[in-house]
Amino acid sequence: MLCYLQGLFHLTLNAKYITQPLISSSYLGYFIMGYLIRIDYFSKRVENVLMIAGFTAFILSVLNTLTNGKYVYLNNIGPFLYSIALYMLIKRETTKITNQRVLNIFARLSGATLGIYILHPLFYALFDKVVYDAAVRNWRAYLPVLNNPVHIYLLPILTYILLSILVLALKKIKIIRYILP
Repeated sequence: MLCYLQGLFHLTLNAKYITQPLISSSYLGYFIMGYLIRIDYFSKRVENVLMIAGFTAFILSVLNTLTNGKYVYLNNIGPFLYSIALYMLIKRETTKITNQRVLNIFARLSGATLGIYILHPLFYALFDKVVYDAAVRNWRAYLPVLNNPVHIYLLPILTYILLSILVLALKKIKIIRYILP
């Protein structure tokens, strides 16, 4: 929350002495919005506005990345907006599916998301080491890797595909099923 406020209002807050519990963390908005979208809290009109805002934020984010940060439009709120739009789009499109086989595939994939979430930092570190020969411990060399369009736009998709296969395969092993939900 403090990060959003600092970026939004261009403030410089000395937050060294402020403890930030989970309830006020910058990721709380994702949980709240995810829940509200899941329970169909928003009207179709509001959803459309949020989706337009999200896809606009995504385009501005791509432009910012392609110009190496020359134009910063939305600071930290951009990923929040386009994550909401993506979730709404997926939810809308999947509610139209009537084929039971496809619904079963989505159900299995949704059951793998916690495992993907747990394993993705390890996958990112391995990917960055193998592809870019970079690691977090050397921050100056690692920062350009984080700003690389491949790392920003393609790595999450690759991560989801590969880790969903891995997690679903690991869940077939009885003991792993309890360790990796």
